[in-house]
Amino acid sequence: MKLIRLEIRKLFGLLDYSIPLNENEITMLTGPNGYGKTMILNILHSIMANNLNVLCTLKFEQITLYHLKGTVSITGDESGRLDLLSEGVSGADPMSEVLTLKEDKLPVGFWTMGALRGDDKNAPNSIPVYARLKSDVLSTLFPSGFISFIRADRLDKASDGTTVIDRCAGQLRKLMETAEDESAALSQKLDATFPIRLFERLQLQKNLYYSNIKERLIGIQGKRRDYMKFGLIQKQEELLPDEGDAMEGSREYLNVLDLYINDAMEKLSPFETLHQKIDLFESILREKVLAFKHVHISREQGFSFISENGDPVGRNMLSSGEQNQIVLLFCLIFNLRTHKVILIDEPEISLHVAWQQTFLDSLKKIQKINIYEKVIIATHSPAVISKNWPLTFDLYDIAHRDKAAPEAGGKPE
Repeated sequence: MKLIRLEIRKLFGLLDYSIPLNENEITMLTGPNGYGKTMILNILHSIMANNLNVLCTLKFEQITLYHLKGTVSITGDESGRLDLLSEGVSGADPMSEVLTLKEDKLPVGFWTMGALRGDDKNAPNSIPVYARLKSDVLSTLFPSGFISFIRADRLDKASDGTTVIDRCAGQLRKLMETAEDESAALSQKLDATFPIRLFERLQLQKNLYYSNIKERLIGIQGKRRDYMKFGLIQKQEELLPDEGDAMEGSREYLNVLDLYINDAMEKLSPFETLHQKIDLFESILREKVLAFKHVHISREQGFSFISENGDPVGRNMLSSGEQNQIVLLFCLIFNLRTHKVILIDEPEISLHVAWQQTFLDSLKKIQKINIYEKVIIATHSPAVISKNWPLTFDLYDIAHRDKAAPEAGGKPE
């Protein structure tokens, strides 16, 4: 669903914003600390991910999200209650909800963060735990997986101590294994039916040309070499027989090869999109010029790193800037294929200015594969913005523009 505009009245009790969201595929928000860049991303994620808890304790007068099918307006009073109104553009009856934050019920004696939580309301230092606040109306507007939020704290470890970059490498390994399993299942199915399909084809006696068959075989060889480069498939012998030209006039021979090529292409199909993504991931990291090292893709490691002198470099030994960039790129390329709206908070964290300057170029390459409808970025960095100021909204300017307008216009007569 296409987003059109976000309007917020009295954010933190002070700030009014009206931000167009339909002018470009990428929108960037900038401004001084305290003007709510990250909070605006949190608000958008809260509404479109249908997890409204963050709005219940936020001070604001009204939030209105304009989209292709109408508007969603939310008012709150910081007490845990929200009033939601959804209006359509086609004359449909408006839908309203009153939503109230409720404490989650956990077993007595459940400990977390050193505080007792559960039924013992009088326990010292107890911290209330709230159930997820969801809207039935929003669930009809924004399906699950519609939006994703890449937060600034993207290198936080999991509860089991696993680092994010190791989880990304493990995920790539699983993606490669899944593609291999899908290809194996296709191979089994096609090989089992090959004789009968070949017999039916020979009966039809299709007119084929060896030059075309040879070109297609060369194309398959090229694909296999590309896939072997990243370990997606095992090394295989060349496909073209030395005596192939001598068989040019054999209709039966050409029909066998034609059917073989069709099957080979289908067997390779599970690797196609994954290879595109791996190739893009590897090429962007190569362009970034990782300091004295390069990335290596394999089925055993997912991805790993090798120094210029050939020594392995542990993923967790990379600098925080390198890890931030790798994790951000990995999420954008591999994790968000079905998401329509992507929120990114401070992509410049720990990054050298040269990397910041190329971030939007990398993002545009990724968009060609994953086809995000909208990317919204909160940033402090002029280097990230670079020459893209037409895509950028300065929250300081927006907040103060209306206040300055009457002075600029003078007193009315």
